[in-house]
Amino acid sequence: MSTTWLQSGSGRTVVLTGATGFIGRRLLTRLATSGVTVLTPRSPSELAAGQDFDGVFHLAGKSDLRECQDAPRETFESNIALTFDWLERATRSRSRFFVLASSGLLYGDQLSRGAVESDSVHARNLYLASKLASEALVESYSLKHGWWGRSARLSNVYGPGSATNTVIGTLCDQLKRERRARLRALEPVRDFLFIDDAVDALLRMADRPEGSAPGYEALNTGSGRGISIADLASIACKLVDLSVSEAVQGEAPVSGRASANWLDHSRLSALTGWVPRVGIEEGLRKVIHG
Repeated sequence: MSTTWLQSGSGRTVVLTGATGFIGRRLLTRLATSGVTVLTPRSPSELAAGQDFDGVFHLAGKSDLRECQDAPRETFESNIALTFDWLERATRSRSRFFVLASSGLLYGDQLSRGAVESDSVHARNLYLASKLASEALVESYSLKHGWWGRSARLSNVYGPGSATNTVIGTLCDQLKRERRARLRALEPVRDFLFIDDAVDALLRMADRPEGSAPGYEALNTGSGRGISIADLASIACKLVDLSVSEAVQGEAPVSGRASANWLDHSRLSALTGWVPRVGIEEGLRKVIHG
């Protein structure tokens, strides 16, 4: 893992929202061990009036799709209004970057190839609507104030300590505890990114080269590889010496249409040199065996 501008010198101070979440905890550790001072307030009102900082990693917000659908006002306040509040607070600091955690689900699940940033994005539910709105806010503030603005359109981030209500969390937890697993449809193709690679990508997004022009981009942040849930289960079963045909059961597909979502990260790689280092088998081994 290379050293970014943020990690290369003393005296850096950043705001990290969502520091108690899965990605936030790991990012906090990486920043702190690099000598960066990390502020982890829940809202801008918790910062002292004169508190200055170099940038913001904004990871906080509601991410459960069903909860977002059931609570529109809370979703607006937690995802859109909070983004606005942090952007406003950043205007009163020496902030040079603002990195937003967004979602690769914005591309939908009907592409026959890896999604690229020029593909159409759609607000198919309230969660995605809040991400699109937040991206637009980050873009407009970054251009107005000369920041290095980035929206990380993340795929499915996983690793040790990830939630058990995710596909990989459910699969690995059930295989370890019960030696069998029941999943939803096994046919969908998804993109899975190991936590350390996700954190490294976020750090690189904050790395604005000296003398470079300000600007904004939404960047795909995934493994670049689509894998079916069936193949994912097969790899996991191999790691615990089980037969996937005997150990894993999937529900019948709801419809006959194919479902595929994975992300082409070529643009992020070209801008920062970032490439994911942990393959799916190695990542699953880390989840299952620690």
